Amino acid sequence: IWIHDHKGERPLSSEGEVADDLSPPIFSPDARVLYYLLRKGEGSGAELWRTMVDSGKSEAVFPGIAMTAFDLSPDGKQVVYTTAAPDGTTQLWLTPEDRSLPAAKVGVSGARAPHFGRHGQILFLATEGNANYLEQVDVDGSTEVELPIRVVAA
Repeated sequence: IWIHDHKGERPLSSEGEVADDLSPPIFSPDARVLYYLLRKGEGSGAELWRTMVDSGKSEAVFPGIAMTAFDLSPDGKQVVYTTAAPDGTTQLWLTPEDRSLPAAKVGVSGARAPHFGRHGQILFLATEGNANYLEQVDVDGSTEVELPIRVVAA
């Protein structure tokens, strides 16, 4: 990952392969921290990393947790992410960014591309047959709703 700012162009990460095909990098609300998924080796899972923009200091946010996608809440305090289950499905998780509590599994399997909605709900893609649908669930896993949107891949 490279950044262009008042200091010019400079690399922020060179420690592995940034898995931007899974989730794009995201800045914290104050733009001081960049979050991204990083693969350290071939065949390894992608971990969530953060880099301090000013210093370039990087660290794993949740070491040892392989993620398939993530999103940061608008206030920067929570992370929603998916992991791959042994049976090939994905599982949806929610956790505080500061690691103050363990991650909680949200009662949805098969979710992809999780994102926080405007009102704190979690939006995600779900597949049924050959169709992808946008769905939402409350952060406690209740009130799962299929939104009237069918996502068509080109």
